[in-house]
Amino acid sequence: MIDVIPGILEEDFPEIKKKIKLVEPYVSWVQIDILDGTLFNNSCFHEAQPFSDLDTHLLLEAHLMVKNPIRYIEPFFAAGFQRFIAHIEGFDEGQDKENMYDFINTCHTFGAEIGVAVDLPTAVDYVFPYLESIDQVLVMTINAGKSGQSFEGEALDKIRTIRDEDPHMHVEVDGGITPDTAKLAVEAGATRLSANSAIFQSDNIKEAIEALKASGSV
Repeated sequence: MIDVIPGILEEDFPEIKKKIKLVEPYVSWVQIDILDGTLFNNSCFHEAQPFSDLDTHLLLEAHLMVKNPIRYIEPFFAAGFQRFIAHIEGFDEGQDKENMYDFINTCHTFGAEIGVAVDLPTAVDYVFPYLESIDQVLVMTINAGKSGQSFEGEALDKIRTIRDEDPHMHVEVDGGITPDTAKLAVEAGATRLSANSAIFQSDNIKEAIEALKASGSV
């Protein structure tokens, strides 16, 4: 079954709250993008505390587009987040791979689900050492950091490669997801679709989400 996960990238918490309420009747998860300017040349709302008072039944996924993401796990877990996705690019050059294992172990300590993201220019092979220790891989189908970009078909090979390496791994795609590109991603092996513009720029949120779900039935 294909999950549609609305992605939210906003500078102000009231906008985040508003968008969560818009999709609440139609999905189980929502993705909150966390950028602080350390990894990509963009920033958005990245404070944990306001989420503690958020009245929603939705499960929260943190897409940590930051360097050294471990520092975000404890406060956001305390605020109600259940899944954390760190970028393979988010650990400082020169440090060894135990830093990703530190992230994985920290998530395990809090009982959170674990994802590793790979940006569009990064080779997917860098994720392979961690597959046995994580719950999902997120493949960026745009250059990470800003919404509204067009889907890049070159990412489809990454999805296929992950699926060949681990047939049971959840693969989430993020960036330029529309009903047409969702179909391509699912055919390649994606199981989760994170969409922003296709949902929130639609005149009918319910129909937009249903169209994405239908396009994933291949």
